[in-house]
Amino acid sequence: MSHQVALVGDINVDVLLPVERYPSLGDDAPAQEVLLRPGGTVANTGVVLAKLGVAVHMTSCVGQDPWAELALEALANVGVDLSGVRRTHQAGTGFVAIPVTPDGERTMFSYRGANALLRPEDIRPQALASARILHMSGYNFMAPTQREASFHALAQAREQGLPLSLDVGLEPARAIPDTVQALLAQTRILSLGMEEARRLWGVEEPEAALAAAAARGAELIGLKLGGAGCLVAQGDARIRLAGLPVEPVDTTGAGDAFTAGLIAGWVWGWPLDATALLANTLGGLATTVWGGGPALPGRDEVRRYLADRCEAPESRPLLARLEPGG
Repeated sequence: MSHQVALVGDINVDVLLPVERYPSLGDDAPAQEVLLRPGGTVANTGVVLAKLGVAVHMTSCVGQDPWAELALEALANVGVDLSGVRRTHQAGTGFVAIPVTPDGERTMFSYRGANALLRPEDIRPQALASARILHMSGYNFMAPTQREASFHALAQAREQGLPLSLDVGLEPARAIPDTVQALLAQTRILSLGMEEARRLWGVEEPEAALAAAAARGAELIGLKLGGAGCLVAQGDARIRLAGLPVEPVDTTGAGDAFTAGLIAGWVWGWPLDATALLANTLGGLATTVWGGGPALPGRDEVRRYLADRCEAPESRPLLARLEPGG
């Protein structure tokens, strides 16, 4: 089967814990409930792409445990091709505990687990050969074995003329900035936040972040500004959009959904304004649901949101594009 996007990256299970406040060291913060969701930066982006109608193939590594069953079933149900996912007895499936405060802000305690054991031989040439773009996260390059596998995927992509989509991630920007910088020469689509930009280039303003990213090779750049929206650039064009007027409950996966919008717009050949609006809408809507995975928005959720606001001039063209045959 041919795919428009080849995904190489993490599959996790997220345990979300809504709490009234984040506790101080040694304190206690009772959770109101416990929510289990599939997650992982790249897996979340794959879910949203699949829900938009983009064909995706996932390469990853999970454990031989119930967490893997939960995550893989959820991903398969939305149409993610999991034929590139390997099971291992050497580590458990990636696992993330996420306390979420009433403002929707989340804090993550992450176990990389089997994700870090992805091997170069797990990268299937046919998965890349049929794709139009390869999407990865900076987290791919944090552990030795997965880093080797990810560079192997990059080398194969380069041989095939396949561009890279990269979602930087805060910890990679902090821990391996030189590696992230080196990836930008092959990066067609770059998604990052202002804190990552500060870590990478020491910049404090969004326009400076865009300039720094473009100078290092990135072409379509999506700068995530949280509740303030986003700034998207391609060449000399710049589009800044305000955050959606929604009440956030959980920001988990919002950046991953935003990134999916950038990739989908690029795959479909959309103009920059439509791509930016799709990415911004997906990112905003993602904050209105608990957790990542299939809970994240797709084509139907975006259409419903825009249909309620079709009087806005910018909504009508995107709504038309999202209709069948649009």
